[in-house]
Amino acid sequence: MINAKAVTLLSVAVVCLAQDMGLQASYTAIRKLRAAGAPSTANDTKALAVAYYAAGQHLLFRMLMNRAMQLDPADPEPHYLLGRHYASDVQDHTKAADYYRAALALKPDPVVSAHLGNAIELTGDSTSALRYYREAMRAGCQPLAAAGLARLGAVKLDVLDRCGGAHPMLLRERAKLRSTAGRHLEAARDLEQVVRQEPASTAAVYQLYRAYLAAGEKAKAAASLEHYRKLQAVYGGQ
Repeated sequence: MINAKAVTLLSVAVVCLAQDMGLQASYTAIRKLRAAGAPSTANDTKALAVAYYAAGQHLLFRMLMNRAMQLDPADPEPHYLLGRHYASDVQDHTKAADYYRAALALKPDPVVSAHLGNAIELTGDSTSALRYYREAMRAGCQPLAAAGLARLGAVKLDVLDRCGGAHPMLLRERAKLRSTAGRHLEAARDLEQVVRQEPASTAAVYQLYRAYLAAGEKAKAAASLEHYRKLQAVYGGQ
C-alpha cells in the first residue's frame, strides 16, 4: 500500500501554502496513486484528491474529498481543505465558513478558527470574525488571526511585533502599523518579504513604494514605483 500519510502531508502543504506542484509532478503523483488501485481509505483518497487539485482538477478534488468524509466521518481535514479551496479558488466565503465550522465541530484547532474568522470577515460580519480571531489567538500567535485583529482595530502594534512568522497578511498589517508609528524602514522590510512571496501583488508593491518614500530611500522608492507601474499595466488596479 502507498505511504498515504507522507503523500498527504506533502499534498496538504501544497494546498495550504498555495504552492504549485507543477503539472508534470502532479500527474506523476496521480499515476502512482491510481496504480495502487482505487483508494479504499480516507488517507489514500485525500492523497489522490490533492494530487488532482495540484493538476487543476478541482471538481475531482471536491468529489474525492467528499468521499474521504464518508470513509472517515471523524476526520476534520477534508472539511478544512475544502474550506481553503472555496475561500481561495472559488471566492465563496460563506461556503468556506461552513466547511471550517464543520472541521471545528470535529476538532478544535486555532488554525481553522483563524481561517473561519477570515472567511466570516470577508462576508461582512466583523463582530463574529473578531470572536474567532480571538479564539485562535488563545493558543498563541496565529498570523492570520493577528492580521485580522489588526485590520479590525482590535490589537496594537506590540502584539504584531511579538507575532513571528512570514504570513503575507500579517506582514502587510504590521507594515501599516509600523508606518503609522514612523517606523518606515521596518515597514519596508516587512513589505519586501510580502513582495518576495507575492511578486504580482500591485497593492504590496505600491505599499512598499510608500514605505521607502517615507523612509527617505528615494532610489528604492523610484524602483518600487516603476515596478508598480509595470504590474499595473499587466494586472490593473492597486
